[in-house]
Order: sequence, then structure tokens, then C-alpha cells
Amino acid sequence: MKKNVLIVFLAAFASLFFISCEKEYSCEGCGGVLITDAATFSFNSGSAGCTGAVASGVFVAGTVVTTANTVLLNVMVDSVGTYTVSTNSVNGISFAATGFFTSSGPQTITLRASGTPVTAGDFNFTIGGTGGCSFTITVVPVIDNNFTYYFEATIDGVFYRETVTTTNGNEAGYGILGTDDVILSSSILPTSFPNIPAGKSGMQVNKGLLYNYPTRNNTEFKTFFNLGDYSYMNPPSISDGAIISWFDQNGTEWRTDNAPATQPGSSFAVVLVEEAALSPVYTVAITFNFNCKLYDSNGNVKSLTGGIYKGVFGKE
Repeated sequence: MKKNVLIVFLAAFASLFFISCEKEYSCEGCGGVLITDAATFSFNSGSAGCTGAVASGVFVAGTVVTTANTVLLNVMVDSVGTYTVSTNSVNGISFAATGFFTSSGPQTITLRASGTPVTAGDFNFTIGGTGGCSFTITVVPVIDNNFTYYFEATIDGVFYRETVTTTNGNEAGYGILGTDDVILSSSILPTSFPNIPAGKSGMQVNKGLLYNYPTRNNTEFKTFFNLGDYSYMNPPSISDGAIISWFDQNGTEWRTDNAPATQPGSSFAVVLVEEAALSPVYTVAITFNFNCKLYDSNGNVKSLTGGIYKGVFGKE
């Protein structure tokens, strides 16, 4: 008899326990809707671009995202309940959100990013499911202030290479020639320049013309160095293109634009553009590949092949 009473008591207790658990799954103020009930909703703009999409946080190539990397979206809720929203994975990252709509009508949801962006650029993310939409995330390049600046070239059969470190007596510099339409200058020279120590040489690369320089923003400054081939400037007329100066161990300057300044079979190309610093001066690190003829002030010529130059240009 005691055994039967115990069984009845346990059965009654279990019933109360499950009823209690069921109540924990309800949402207060939601009209008795259980949180297992799925909401019905749509994105305000259908399958087009997500209306009012607002991205927060900075997305940096090669850097894992944080809780600050989010996207806020507008939705129209038809019935309350749970929701789960996610995007495709693009460039190493994706977005997702889960939650509960407590009322119908216009609402906002916050998608949180996960992953690590692989490369810089603009990337489109699409939300799956019926009535999804898309939005764009901009990933910025790594801001690296520890670039190794250098040049190397074979000049008349002799190989030269100079790097910039804190101890080897070289420095990377930049300059601006002109006020309105300007030539931008980058140099890798001994700190003792114009005196050239024994065993060293130096180089300067000028690129122009950047028109209306005072009105240019940072993006336009960077775009001036778009990847591709460029010609050499050929005086007496000043035109778009490049000028290379090389300073030998005797301090003699050899230039591409010294007379006669002919450049048969020469080439000059921008092959890499990187942001170097955002402040206090916006700078870009530019890598050039080139072959050219170098002339001194007397018209003597040297042949330069296999040229590589990585230097800094600054916008003041």
C-alpha cells in the first residue's frame, strides 16, 4: 500500500514539474505565445538591398571580428515569435542573429559578425530565406607602420640594394613639388645626404601630375597610384608620368629625364598600393617595377634593369 501511494505521489510531482517547465517557455506580454513559435516577418525591401542597413565597427583584413562588428536591419513583423537570420559566408566572415519579436509592425534586428576577413574590398552579403535582402560590407586593409622600404636594381651590370632600418643609416622620405598641380616624390637616401657614404647609393621616384592637389581627399590621393603602366616624363614639357633619380657612390645624380632622356624599351609600373598610416599625415606605400635609361648631366648613359622600389608618399 505504501508503495502505491509513493508511485501516485511521484506521478503527481512529475506532472507539476513538466507544467512548471512549460510555463518557463512562455513569453510574458506576448499573448501566451511560446518561444518555440516562429515569427513571420519580411525585410522591408524584399530581395533588393536591405533598407536601412547600418554596419558598425571597422572590418580589417586579417583581423578577427569583435562584438563591435554588427549590421542593423529593418524588418516588418506580421506575427510575434522567434526568429533566426543568417547570411552566406563571404571573404571569411558571415552574419547571424536570433531573438524573439514581442510585437508586430516595424522592428530592427542586429546581426553579429563572425570570422576573419581575408582581403580588403567591398563584399556583398545575402540573407537566406524568403524575402531576404543583401547589404555591402567594406573591409579595409591592414594599417602597417612597419613596412620595409627598399630599392634594388642592376645598373650597368652591377647589383645595388638599399633597405631602410633604424640602424643602417638610410631613411625613407616624401615630398611635394608644386602647389596646385603637383609632382609627388618618394626617396630612399642616406641620412647624410647629399653626402653619400662609401658603399651606399640612393634613389628617388617622382610621379605626376596630380591636378588640383589642394582639393584632393585621401581616397583620391591613393587612387592617383592605381595599378598599371605609366610613361616617363620627358622635358621640356611637364607631363603625366614618372622620373627616377639614382645617386651613385660618388654623389652623381643619374636621371631618366636628363637630356637626351630617350627611353627605348623602358617600362614603369605600379604593382602594389598599401595604406601606411592614417594620421597625423596620410601616407601610402607604393611598389614600382621598372627598367630604364639613366643619364647624368653630361649625357652619359647607364642601363637599369630589374628595378624594384618600395617607398612612401605622403599627403599633407
